[in-house]
Amino acid sequence: GDPVPDEDNWGLALNVPNTVAPFNTDFVMDFGQLWYSIEGSSPDRVLTIEWNGVEPYSGDFGFYTSFQVKLYETSNVIEFWYADLGYTFNDFKFGPVGTGSDPTVATVGLYGDDAFSDYIFYGNDLSATPKTNLRFAPNPKPNVQLGITPNPRFYNFGTVPTGDMQTTQITVTNVGDESYGPAPLQINSINLTGSSQFNIISSIDPNDMINVGDSRTITVKFAPLADGLSTATMTVVSNGVDSGTQSFELTGIGLAPLISVDTNIIFKNKFTKLGDSLTARILIYSTNTPSIIINSFQFSGPDAGEYHISRYPSSMTIPGGTVDSVFITYVPTKEGRHTATLTILNNSVNNPALPITLWGTGVLPHITVNPNPVLFDSVDIGVENCKTITIHNPGSDTLFITSNKLVSNDGDFIYTGLSGADSIIPPDKSKTVTVCFVPLSRGSRVARLRLTTNIPRTFENPRRDTASQFLIDIQGNGVPTGLLSQTIGGVESGGWVDSTIVGTTICIDDSLINNGDADIMISDISLSGANKGSYAISGFTLPFILKAKSTTAIRICATPTTRGIASADITVKGTTNEQPIQSIHSLKVKGLQTCASAEPMALFQNTVIVKNTDSIVCTTVTNCGDVAADYTATITGANASDYTVTPGFVQNILPGQTAQFCVKFNRASSGKSPATLTISAPNTPSQDIPLTGEAGCAIVSAQLPNLESMGKGGKYQITLTITNTGNFEWTPTGIEGLDSAVLHYISGLGPIAPGGNIQIVLEITPDDINHHYNFPLTISGIPCEESAATATIDFTTSSTGVAATTSEAGFVLGQNYPNPVSGSTTVNFTVPTETMVHLSLTDLTGATIRDIISGRLSAGEHTASFDLSSLSSGTYVYLLESNGVRLSRYLVLTK
Repeated sequence: GDPVPDEDNWGLALNVPNTVAPFNTDFVMDFGQLWYSIEGSSPDRVLTIEWNGVEPYSGDFGFYTSFQVKLYETSNVIEFWYADLGYTFNDFKFGPVGTGSDPTVATVGLYGDDAFSDYIFYGNDLSATPKTNLRFAPNPKPNVQLGITPNPRFYNFGTVPTGDMQTTQITVTNVGDESYGPAPLQINSINLTGSSQFNIISSIDPNDMINVGDSRTITVKFAPLADGLSTATMTVVSNGVDSGTQSFELTGIGLAPLISVDTNIIFKNKFTKLGDSLTARILIYSTNTPSIIINSFQFSGPDAGEYHISRYPSSMTIPGGTVDSVFITYVPTKEGRHTATLTILNNSVNNPALPITLWGTGVLPHITVNPNPVLFDSVDIGVENCKTITIHNPGSDTLFITSNKLVSNDGDFIYTGLSGADSIIPPDKSKTVTVCFVPLSRGSRVARLRLTTNIPRTFENPRRDTASQFLIDIQGNGVPTGLLSQTIGGVESGGWVDSTIVGTTICIDDSLINNGDADIMISDISLSGANKGSYAISGFTLPFILKAKSTTAIRICATPTTRGIASADITVKGTTNEQPIQSIHSLKVKGLQTCASAEPMALFQNTVIVKNTDSIVCTTVTNCGDVAADYTATITGANASDYTVTPGFVQNILPGQTAQFCVKFNRASSGKSPATLTISAPNTPSQDIPLTGEAGCAIVSAQLPNLESMGKGGKYQITLTITNTGNFEWTPTGIEGLDSAVLHYISGLGPIAPGGNIQIVLEITPDDINHHYNFPLTISGIPCEESAATATIDFTTSSTGVAATTSEAGFVLGQNYPNPVSGSTTVNFTVPTETMVHLSLTDLTGATIRDIISGRLSAGEHTASFDLSSLSSGTYVYLLESNGVRLSRYLVLTK
């Protein structure tokens, strides 16, 4: 690369095409040192190589020079440092460099002498060594940039009918510059991914070099093959510096003809008499914008000749969004189901070959005979045995029996046939005839019954005779033998199919029948199958003889242990006429699961009601089993009388269905009332639902503070505390017993939570002196109270007409508590200094009733308690006297 100038004392940029050789002569290393170091970590390491104190051959001996080469790992920069790298003797870190002139000056070239022109050369050009350091760096990359328009890089072709196409051009431009020299743009590849309905029809030659500012175009087409939205992505890969790979999004919507019909099957379960016809219409819809073009209608299949088009659409082109129809006619020429396919060939993309199934049935009067053949087995010689033959018409037309008779001359058989009106058998009706066998000798006998009918031959060519003549073979055996069969529950050859609840037993009789003329020795009766353990058989002792023409019954019981079908077989084995004989019947008993689930699993949780009031909660019971069940609801427990369940009985809840039981809770007293609601049904575990109701009331009490002595003309506020000790919140509505002149309500009424209280403020304004007042108060609005909410305000005004003195000179006399008092009471008082104190009790006349305290007390608060139970009810005064201070308060004694 070219050396690049640097701002910090780097040499001039020089054109260096090949080689850099700052010192092209050998070095004398007698005294010098060669060192290296690595700084930093990968990928940004710097390798420094230092020649330290080197004497060149070409210089004057005794002079030394030093220089470094730095190599930068990532940027590939190489730096040559030889300016200002002189050293003193002590500067060398790795040892001395020998002797000679002081190498402290800046070394340039070989010790600063630039006269030697071959000290450094660039390529093949010799040049004097620059007097500055050199840096050689790689040339910068050309500024090639890829640009694609339109931008944003997206194009929508819109809606295009299938079969058509649209194109667009995408422009590729070299949007770079030539700041680092020529910068041609080269397109490496152009790829298109996504829907195959997009294609590039003109591209850019990879060898085409696009100069800066020049453009090329790419042409893309959208040719939809299907209906709906399609997308693709075109990716352009170039040599652009930081825009080399770019993508362009393409979208388009294909509009294709779409077809649908109102039915894909016609003539299903349609019965048409041979020779008649039946016509059906098919609606054909063109469900998209382009028109549907019907190319042809084609019939295929084994019976295609039974169908034809009786009316074509009005036009074989059905415009988009319209409907037309085609009519198909069915003319059966032979009996039975006729299967064919009508294919509508069209230009739609969703169903270009639309198939319609044709499924008609041609019918005729028909005949079935049961049994056929008729077998008489083990008939005693000379004994008549008769059998009934049923002639049934399963067709759709009336069956005529034109003749019916035996066509053999075997005298062992007797036939009684049909005649007159009995020979006419309507559709799906039957008639019976009788044939009897009277064996004249031992051995087998055969006969044939021939019936001729009105059933025509088919319309095929050649025609077939389907049932105009019907033959019935009759066989008889005059050799006595046993015939073993079973009839379980009265159903011959039907086995046993039943159901019962899991864990319960169900039984049925199995009749063992010998219809033959010889005895059968029954030697084994056994059960087999995966669920044979669910069955038991009884009522017999092996071996035993089952007489000819006799029946005996055994007992089969099933007890399913799991839910679902329990299958087994019962096999009866024996011998008759020394030949083995057996009868096998299947047993299938379904185990039915009973189940009941109730929600919620607890009723009246966290419910507190006012006593003597009702609360109703309902629970839903689901029959989660296999059988319908009757459900009964009962309440048990010590508190069952507090609950009532409605209804007590619900009949016949079907599997998966629900019933609702509602429980009413009413308790006459406060407290919790645990009980149990039990939902039961036959053969079903009971559902026990806890009942956890609780009833309560507001239990209130009223408390007055101690009343001070009061006098006429004063205003006194007292606080009445109302406490709710119950478990039900209530709100007082008023106070009864107030006096408009003396006792007034101020504030405080409000709701009281359980365990809470309120303070009601009352005001007293006495209007007389030396007067006894008594106000019994009642708190109103208490629900179902269990204790009276009452309080009595009782006091007597002083004779002086003023309130009693309660504090003076630091002495304080508190109100006794409780007040009113019925027994003992307590008084608090304060003494400012140590002094003599006298506390006494007097009546309202001032007569001393009792000395409570008389003595010297220390300063501070004191308490005195005394008993008043021996005194009569009324108002009293207690006095505190000390050093000329006299304090008094009133107390009320009630009993």
